[in-house]
Amino acid sequence: MKIWFDALTPKQLLLFHSLKNEFKKRRVDVWLTSRDYEQVLPLIQLLNADAEIVGEFGGGSLRGKLQASILRSKKLLERVSREKPDAAISGGSPEAARIAYGLAFPHFCISDSPHSPVFPLCLPVTRLLFSPWIIRFEEWSKHGIARSHIRYHKSLDPVFWLTDFSPRKSVLQDLRLKEDQYVLVRLPETLASYLLRAENSSGSKIMNFVQELPSVFPDHRIVMMTRYSRQAKVFRRLNKEISLIDRVVDGTSLIRFSSLFIGGGGTMTQEAALLGVPAISIFPGPRLTVLEYLSRRGLVTHFSDLDLALKHLQRISANIDAAADKQKKRCRSLWRIMRDPRPQVVREVISSVDRRG
Repeated sequence: MKIWFDALTPKQLLLFHSLKNEFKKRRVDVWLTSRDYEQVLPLIQLLNADAEIVGEFGGGSLRGKLQASILRSKKLLERVSREKPDAAISGGSPEAARIAYGLAFPHFCISDSPHSPVFPLCLPVTRLLFSPWIIRFEEWSKHGIARSHIRYHKSLDPVFWLTDFSPRKSVLQDLRLKEDQYVLVRLPETLASYLLRAENSSGSKIMNFVQELPSVFPDHRIVMMTRYSRQAKVFRRLNKEISLIDRVVDGTSLIRFSSLFIGGGGTMTQEAALLGVPAISIFPGPRLTVLEYLSRRGLVTHFSDLDLALKHLQRISANIDAAADKQKKRCRSLWRIMRDPRPQVVREVISSVDRRG
């Protein structure tokens, strides 16, 4: 049996990389593809992942994304026809779902993001969707998938790779940082299709917010992770007190050793919560179900108003250690109710493919 993984984002790459060995234990061959994308290529090298690059990222316009997807589908079709996988697994790859459907082998999906606009294209032709238990059926069914095709797991998606995670202090040495002496900021995903379709907040508000952080945390370094080279060019002109990371690093370890995390996305904010690091969300899009859940458990504090976020940060900056202690207790409580989702995914995928054969 051969399983094809198509990883389009850093999160998907981390997740599928964590699943690879689980499949190999069952003597299943794994073929991993990705695309030419500045957020993904360095992570492939960092993980030493054996990934084949097919196609590229479509950039910041909807037309560009569509054109890149069409061209990538053609290239993938040629490769898939030669590799002859028995099944495809993606995090919502329209190309993988369409090719699997067209060549009559099953497509499986693993995701916690029903807000993504890719799912009307993927879910109607998906054999099984693996989702965190907290996401309501209605959030998925609106995209055309039946209840019988959804498998819920008692975990959040970062649990896939955090279960066996061991933080590496070498990342601190490389960046000249000290444990618990910096605040980590992750900028929003400004080029994601789900934000391009929404009314996005002004980038100048984010810039003003970031520039205020050194004065809010005078005893900590402010470390900011950009997503794209164009973001780095803009933010490099900001306050020189801010340390800018404009390359892919071991972000999970960087979160683990930080005093506080401020996230403009979903995945790293979840990681912070699951690693016991105080987490502030400034995600500019619609409120995500997983972040709402973590907010109810006191593990994430969300702000759509950046001025209110600054006031909150000013209140906790004087006693950030106390906030960290509370976070660790809540984190341990959450881990007690969750389960490693990988055995379930591997078991059900193999069983479903075997029944088809």
